[in-house]
Amino acid sequence: MKMSKEKAQRKVEEMSEDLLKKIHKQQTVFVDPLPRSAPEYLERTIDKDLLWKEYELHIDLYKHYMRIVATFNVFFYGVTGAVISYSLNAGNPQVRWALVFPMVMSVFFAVVFFNSWRTFKDVEKEIECIAYAFGFQRPEVSTLTQILLSSVLMYCVTFVGLAIAIWLAHPWR
Repeated sequence: MKMSKEKAQRKVEEMSEDLLKKIHKQQTVFVDPLPRSAPEYLERTIDKDLLWKEYELHIDLYKHYMRIVATFNVFFYGVTGAVISYSLNAGNPQVRWALVFPMVMSVFFAVVFFNSWRTFKDVEKEIECIAYAFGFQRPEVSTLTQILLSSVLMYCVTFVGLAIAIWLAHPWR
């Protein structure tokens, strides 16, 4: 799909200066016309082959990251469910401390996924810039950032739920 020149012009104007510098370093895709806000060092051409390889790399990494996110979520909720099931049915008040492990995991995964979410937002912008340079719309890669942010929120909710479970299941005596 081709973008209108006005829309394409707006997209280029929205690009950050860092992304324009990165594109500039790679030499030879036709970007015409350049926006007034484009830095002086930006030439009108950038290497298409190199840019296409970078685009493919971003898309392949996107697919890989989606698999990793799904795997981590399945692992986390499988382990958490098993530990909760065991600790709530054990009858021993000391077993409540087994819930600390999933709590620590939820904090760790929340931090990792939050940092990944922030990082991949920049990759989305790069993909959009490269797609513009080739004259087509970017693929819908914001799904990963939405899943990462949703996972962070669910890990936080799980942490709070586990803390409440420790408190309510075995009151402090």
